[in-house]
Amino acid sequence: MKAQLLLISLLLSGCELALAESYVNHPLSLGGQWNNGAELIIQNGTNLTVYIDHKKRGPFNGSYYKYHNGEHLISVDFTDAPGCCTGRIDMNGRIIQWSNNSQWTKDKFKPDPVVPPPSSSRTPPSKRTYHDDRIQLNGYRLDWCLHRGTQCGKPAADSWCAAIKGIYQWRSVQFTQAPDIGRIAPTYILGDKTLCQAPSCDGFASITCEPTPGVFIHDN
Repeated sequence: MKAQLLLISLLLSGCELALAESYVNHPLSLGGQWNNGAELIIQNGTNLTVYIDHKKRGPFNGSYYKYHNGEHLISVDFTDAPGCCTGRIDMNGRIIQWSNNSQWTKDKFKPDPVVPPPSSSRTPPSKRTYHDDRIQLNGYRLDWCLHRGTQCGKPAADSWCAAIKGIYQWRSVQFTQAPDIGRIAPTYILGDKTLCQAPSCDGFASITCEPTPGVFIHDN
């Protein structure tokens, strides 16, 4: 009986470890603006390009050199401050604690607002195209499917376009796939409000949104 309990315990521990590693053993998504738009990180896998103070400093090259065993660490060569710096990232990818005791906070992604036209004609704004790290929610790239494994492509793109604020109802008219971006970081499944954490998770390389003709969210 004790041997059976021990075997069950080992199996459960193995499952928990596998689930944990499927999350922590991938770089988090750091691409985007930080500190209310003052700082910018461009991420390509584990390679980083960093700008500071509204691009008055940079670009600086960096790397995401550790993303396992519960730690997420980056190193950036700030050439105008020799020897600086390394950064520790929290597990949500929202905070960077730098070795010089400074801290960066990632900005929440907000689709570009649509300003209502001044005239009563309500001429719809032009199409808008978003690429790669601009297609994200809650700090994660948008998953290719609206729900896990179903309603993929246009349903997910339509729901993402619908988040654009303004008097118009937006929809997707064109989109392209970014396959296997789960190897870099988890993707966000919009319809389920959860993460896809497998290396095979797909996302979007681009989404083009346009207002739906004659459909308004509210009147001003």
